[in-house]
This record gives sequence, C-alpha cells and structure tokens, in this order.
Amino acid sequence: MAKSHRCRQCWRPLRATARADARYCGAACRAKARRGRLYWKKAVAVGIAAARGLQDEIGRHCPVCGAWFVPGVDVRRDTVYDRPRCRTAAWRARQRAA
Repeated sequence: MAKSHRCRQCWRPLRATARADARYCGAACRAKARRGRLYWKKAVAVGIAAARGLQDEIGRHCPVCGAWFVPGVDVRRDTVYDRPRCRTAAWRARQRAA
C-alpha cells in the first residue's frame, strides 16, 4: 500500500502529481516553514547568549538605533545594521556630512 504524503507545514495531502520527494504543497508553505525555522534559530541564539552572558560575543549593537541583534540569523553574517531602515539612515547621514 502506498504511503500518503502530506505537506510538512499545513498537513494537507500533496497532489497526486507531486514529486516523490516533495515536502510542501507549494511555495507559500515552503516559505512559512523557512520563516519558522529562522525564528527558532534566532530564539535559541538569543536564549543561549542571555543565559551565558555572551551578548557582546554572539551579537552586536546597531550603530544607528542601538538595538542588539544576532548576525547570521535574520540578516547576513557581515551586516553592520540590524534592518534596512537603519542602513538607509546611516547612508543619508553620510551624504549630508559630505
């Protein structure tokens, strides 16, 4: 008897024409699952940093707004700013100074 395949996000049955190794029913479920994985990755990193007192070693502070963030979780590893709004504000400040 064939095993019925279900979406790993919404648990609906996959369509009959889906590939044998398909995990999600569509792009929306795949994206939602990825966002969920990133959320938990960030939560674990923040929790470990807080428990061990390693906030400055694991994360960094945004030079514009001062918010603490973990590079490599929601943003690139080499980022300086925590969000695009801060990056734009810093660029505008540099342009005014020049």
